[in-house]
Amino acid sequence: MIDKVKYKVALLLSALGFWLLVAPVTFGYKESKMWMSDPISGIALMIIGFLAYKTGKKAFCLLAIIMGFWLQLAPLVFWAPDGISYLNDTLVGLLVIVLAFSFPGMRGSDREEGGETPEGWSFNPSAWTPRLITVSLAMVCWFLARYMSAYQLGYIDHVYDPFFGLGTTKVITSSVAHMCPVSDAGLGALVYSLEFILGWMGSNRRWRTMPWLAGVFSLMVVPAGVTSILLIVSQPVLVGAWCGLCLITAACMLVMVLLTIPEMVAVFQLLYQAKKTGKGFWKVFWKGDPSAAFAKEVQPIARKGFSELGFTCPWNLVVSILLGIWLMCAPVVLGLAHPAADSNYIVGPLVVTFSIIAMSEATRALRFVNIVLAIVLLAAPYWLLGFSSLGTMNNLIVGALIVLLSLRKGKILEQYGK
Repeated sequence: MIDKVKYKVALLLSALGFWLLVAPVTFGYKESKMWMSDPISGIALMIIGFLAYKTGKKAFCLLAIIMGFWLQLAPLVFWAPDGISYLNDTLVGLLVIVLAFSFPGMRGSDREEGGETPEGWSFNPSAWTPRLITVSLAMVCWFLARYMSAYQLGYIDHVYDPFFGLGTTKVITSSVAHMCPVSDAGLGALVYSLEFILGWMGSNRRWRTMPWLAGVFSLMVVPAGVTSILLIVSQPVLVGAWCGLCLITAACMLVMVLLTIPEMVAVFQLLYQAKKTGKGFWKVFWKGDPSAAFAKEVQPIARKGFSELGFTCPWNLVVSILLGIWLMCAPVVLGLAHPAADSNYIVGPLVVTFSIIAMSEATRALRFVNIVLAIVLLAAPYWLLGFSSLGTMNNLIVGALIVLLSLRKGKILEQYGK
């Protein structure tokens, strides 16, 4: 059975290589470096597929994954002049990565039997429901990023913004966007496609059988996601305009972060325990921990709403989110001038971000970050110009409310081990 799978994967990799070899002629690429890149990549992929089948070594599948990354990047690096080459390379690159991960041996011990829930936990952090939601949102982000990158690369003449008219156009053609040597939206699309693949790969035991996969996925979604969100929400300060499509992307990413936090915590606990007991941090990271299969599941303290997904919606955090959204709108409504408006543009989205992340029961303590943000809000009228009397009153009231709302923890319904 393994040989059949190996044969099929290797054959499909070689077939995709041949597809790339003839793509410039088949689709009539315009004269560019893509005329050389695709055939060379295709020949390399055919050789890799053949060697993967003959030797059965995972090293050639790792090379195929690298080729998949390159195919996603090549149209951006060479500023491919026609849309068909961009579409072709990104889709083929995605398929190559998926196939390489499907090669026997690349999935590690993911088929291992045993328990699904970490020791002392009341739910499975690698369950399919949150992962399916996450990968679906990653695909939405991927589509929006590809749409904006198509404009940056010159394939379309207009970008539709559902909220701010020409806001998206101003942001993705700004000097900040041009600081990146390639299409920054195209790089975003690459990241979202990888998040889709990593979220989809592995079983519902992957927190213990493939910690490296769950860990890399968590790092891409949580720290990298929060950084991207902060860059997105800084647009009115850096560019002077809001990007509606970027805000939709940021909203999707916040939900993805919220759903991914439990798995990240479970992997961290597994690796911490491995180091503490002498099993070896890196050994468990790459190969998993079979002994974790016999972990004892506990009952939840209580179960309500979305708690088995790792988060709840305390009313104080919901109100904090609404206050953060109001701060984003306040400069226009109250007529605040620069730099007073910038303080609201920065603090408002940050309050929304940390309030949503604090809805995760495992990271509820992050609500205290909002107290620091509220202090900035309270102090802003006394050290920044541009505040009207109404704007000052707004900052003082909203800042005080955020402090009070951040003190309440809210109920914790599930259990998360130690």
